[in-house]
Amino acid sequence: MSRVANDIAEKDRLRAQIARERRSVEEARARCAEMERERDAARGEVEEYAHSYSYRVGSTLLTLPRKLREALSKGTKGPKES
Repeated sequence: MSRVANDIAEKDRLRAQIARERRSVEEARARCAEMERERDAARGEVEEYAHSYSYRVGSTLLTLPRKLREALSKGTKGPKES
C-alpha cells in the first residue's frame, strides 16, 4: 500500500512540475513576443530617422571632412619617382 501511495505522490509531484514548466514556457514566450514588438517599433523609428532630412544632412556633413582628407592625401603624394 505504501508503494502505491509513493507512486501517486511521485506522479502528483511530476504533474505539478510539468505545470510549472509549462507556465514558465508560456511566460518566456510572452516576454519574447513583447521584446519582438519593442524591437520592431525601434526598427521603425530608426528607419524613419534614417530617411529624415536631418539625418541626410548630418551624414553629408560627417562624410565631407573624410572625403576632403582623402582628396588632399591623394593630391600631396604626387607621382612616384623611379
